[in-house]
Amino acid sequence: MTLRTRDQADVVGALVDYHLHAGVDFVVATDHRSGDGTVEILREYERAGVLHLTEEHGVEVRGSEWRTRMARMAATEFGADWIFSCDGDEFWWPRGPSLKESLEATPSDYGVVRALVRHFVPVARTEGEFWERMTLRYVPEAAVNSPTSPFRPYVKVAHRADPSVVVHRGNHELHHTRHRLLPGWYPIEVLHFPIRTAAQARQKYLTWARVFGRDAKGTHVLTARAQERGRAVEHSAGFLASDEVIRRGLRAGVLETDTRLRDTLRDLSSENALQQCAWEHSLLGDLEAALDARAIRAARRLDQLNRRTRTLESARRIRD
Repeated sequence: MTLRTRDQADVVGALVDYHLHAGVDFVVATDHRSGDGTVEILREYERAGVLHLTEEHGVEVRGSEWRTRMARMAATEFGADWIFSCDGDEFWWPRGPSLKESLEATPSDYGVVRALVRHFVPVARTEGEFWERMTLRYVPEAAVNSPTSPFRPYVKVAHRADPSVVVHRGNHELHHTRHRLLPGWYPIEVLHFPIRTAAQARQKYLTWARVFGRDAKGTHVLTARAQERGRAVEHSAGFLASDEVIRRGLRAGVLETDTRLRDTLRDLSSENALQQCAWEHSLLGDLEAALDARAIRAARRLDQLNRRTRTLESARRIRD
C-alpha cells in the first residue's frame, strides 16, 4: 500500500493497523506538512520495519508525482506484486478473505482493477473513536454530481507492480502502464471517512483552500467563504448528521448501518475477525456493473446484491 497523509493523527494508526491485518505486506508513505502528530505515529511503524516514510515540506501539493514515486518505489525497491494508493481516510475492504487473495484472483491477462468508494456519514456525537461513531453508510438513490458534496461517487484503482506507471493525483486512474483494466469487476470496496468531526473538517477544507488557491473547488471554497464571513464554525457543523436526519435517512433507505470496520477494529487480535465480517457481506458472484461517469449506479447495484446475498444466506442457514 502507498499512503498519502496530512494531519490525520486521529485515524492513521488505525488505518495502518487495519491494512496490515487485511493483507498488506508493506506500506510506502508520504506525509505532507503534518503538524498534529501524524509523522510521529508513522515513524513508529517505520521503526517496526513495516513502513517507509518520506516527508514533503514544500507548500505545493504534487499529488500525482508523489503517488507515482511511491508506486514505482514499491515495484522496484520493495518487491510489490500488487499496489494501491490510499488516502489517510480510506479503508480498503476486500470482497474475499483478504486484500491479497482478492487481488491474486485477478486473471493473469489483466493487471488493473477498480474499487468502489463507499462514504460514511459523520454524526453530531463526538465522544469515542470515529469508527465507533460512524457506522452509517450513505446509499444515495441517484448520482450526486455536485462539486460541493464530499459524498460524490467515484472509484479508485489497484494495479500490478509497474516501474513505469503514472498514478492519477487522486488514484482514480493510471497512465503509461502495460497492464490492462479488468472491466465490470470490483473486488474491493473503499470505506471512506472524509469527515469525522466538525473541527477536523473545518481544518481540512481551509487547509486545502489555502493550498490550492484559485484552483480550489467545491467544499474547500464554501468553507473558505464561510471563514471570511466569520461563520466557519456554523458551516462545518452543517456537515454532521443530526438524529432527525439519521432517522429520516434510515427510513428512506439512503442510510444503511454498516459496522464492518467497527467490528474489525474492536478485535484485531482475533485472526478471523476480518474473514468473518467479509463473509457476512460477501457477494454470490462477481459484480457486473457498467461503470460510467455516474459511478453511483455501480454502488447502488452493489447494495442491492449485498441485500440479496444476506437474504439467500439466511435462507440457506435455515435449510441447513
